[in-house]
Parts: sequence; structure tokens; C-alpha cells
Amino acid sequence: MMTHFLISPQTFEIGLLRLFGLTIIEQQVLWAIKMDRAQSVIFYITEDMNDDLLHKLSQTVTHISHKLNAKILIERLNTLVFPEKYIPINVIRLTTGSSFPVNSTCDIKILKKTFNELLRRNVKGLIAKNVNKRLSIPLSQFLAYFNVAPNLISYFALGLSFIASYLLFFSPNTLPIYPYLLFQLNSVLDGCDGEVAKMNLSFSEYGKKLDIFSDYITTGLIFLASYTRSIPDHSLTWLASIIFLLLTTIALPTLKYFLKVKTPIQDIEGVYHEAIYAADTFFGKIKKLYLESTKRDFYIFALFALSLFGNKSISAMYYYMLFLSLSWLYFALDSIIYIRNKKLPT
Repeated sequence: MMTHFLISPQTFEIGLLRLFGLTIIEQQVLWAIKMDRAQSVIFYITEDMNDDLLHKLSQTVTHISHKLNAKILIERLNTLVFPEKYIPINVIRLTTGSSFPVNSTCDIKILKKTFNELLRRNVKGLIAKNVNKRLSIPLSQFLAYFNVAPNLISYFALGLSFIASYLLFFSPNTLPIYPYLLFQLNSVLDGCDGEVAKMNLSFSEYGKKLDIFSDYITTGLIFLASYTRSIPDHSLTWLASIIFLLLTTIALPTLKYFLKVKTPIQDIEGVYHEAIYAADTFFGKIKKLYLESTKRDFYIFALFALSLFGNKSISAMYYYMLFLSLSWLYFALDSIIYIRNKKLPT
């Protein structure tokens, strides 16, 4: 499969402008390779492309070919043999099914603003949408401009979780605001890795798995590292939270096996959450609020907000953690039953 681009002298100059961390031409080639699954790319140049611009284009193509490991061809536009489908190099595709023509630097600013709105619009959750995304998107643009790898962001965010856990576990006299602030920063950066990957088309299967792994590790660290804060008044509450958290981890794959549900675990949660958010009944809205109170962005922000009150908030924190672990167990059981009753195709 090939992707055909049309380049004129005017659009070639536009193609050299920078969008996030890549030039427009690099963005187009990457989209063709990763999204269109194109094995090669052809640049059709118009007849008014002079030799100087053609030489400059050849140098650009050589650089991009080595940088992106892509096969790129340059051909003169032949009006007698014209490709059925071609894409002007200045018409950018940032989401499937939508395109944005760019003719100036002002258009790039508008494009970035539109893309940011799309990132926020596709997010569900009160805290995720109105707090974390307002912080993560500007930071992601900065990181994307310098081509910071999304996986590096994930590792850094996970490192913050380990530092926060160290403060909780080995430094019990530290005010709780400091470790929970680090957990909140982890929550914001957790959005940055995916946003940078979308901006620079640098996503990968490894990155997706690393993101999921980091989320689980951070949740476990929050619960486990809080042990020293729970002694002696809240030791039973903390222990109950850990037990129910472990039961949640075990319950979903176990029930999936015995009920012979073939839908992958990562898809179960997505389909189940979509069904809850789509519900329009009174009880459906209540369940949606209930689910929202247990989402990662919400509970980390809630723990951070409680930490602002110092050690006086310890009791509320542990009761909330117990609420979370019980709720996650309920949602795990309810989701597997929902999927089984729906009999989704595998």
C-alpha cells in the first residue's frame, strides 16, 4: 500500500514548519506509515517546482527517510497518469476522519488549539477533564516540542511514585502533603505520555503496556506505603483495604476463567465504563458518579486534597482507601457479569 502526497513550491515551504516536535512533512509521513499502514510514500511534485526547491526537497526526503526508517519516492506530477487519491502535504490529519489545512503559522496555532480541545473533549471524568488535562496538555506541548520520548515520561512519573512511597514509609514524620503532591504530579504526567505520543505519533505497544503497568504499580504503592501512617489507630482499616485490593486483583481473571468470558480484561473495563457513562436513567447517573469517585485521577486528587489538612486528615484518608478497595471489587464483579450477559463477540 502506498500513500500519495502532492507538493507544490508553496506547500513545500509550509511542510517545513514545525508542528509540536515534528515538521509537517515528518508528521504526514509518520501518519501514513503508522495509521494508513503504508509501506511506502510518494511525493508528487508540481511542474512549477524549480531545481533549487527540488534539491532541497530531496535533501529533506533523505533526512526523513533515515530518521523515520521510511521508503519515500519523489515523482513529477503527470496529469495523464494521476493517482486516484492524493493528499496535499499541507492538509494535516491529527485524528481519524478529520483533516486540517495549514497555510500559515497562524493556522498552526489554530490547529494546536483545536487538537487540545479534542484531547480534553475525549476525556471522561471531572478531575481528569477539568484539572489534570488543563495542566498536562500545555506541559505535553512543551515536552513534545523537544521530542521527549513518552516512555521516558512514564518512567519519570513512576519514579515520583517511588519517591512518594519512600517518604510515606521511611519518613513518617514528613507532612502528608509532600508525598501526596508527588502522587498528584504522577497523575498529571500519566496523561502527558499519551498526549505526547499522539502529538508526535510516537505511540507503541510497549508504551501502552508500560502505562498500564505504571498505573497498577502506583496504586499498589499508595496503599502499601501508607502502612506506617495507619499504626496504631487505623491498622485494621489499612489491612482491610489491602485485602480487598488483593481480592479485586484476583477476582476479575478468576471469574473470567470460570465464567468462560473470552473478552480481554483491558476491553472489559472499557466496554463496562462506556455503558455506565451512556446510561441516562436516575440510577444510571448515580452509578456514574459512584464510578467517578473511584477513578484514578479522582482518588489521587482526593487524597492530595485531604493531605492539605495535615495529620488531621489521616482517618478520612484510610476510610476513603477502604471505600476504594471495596468499590473496585464491586465493579470488577459487576463488569464481568455485564460482559457475560452481553455475550460480546471475541
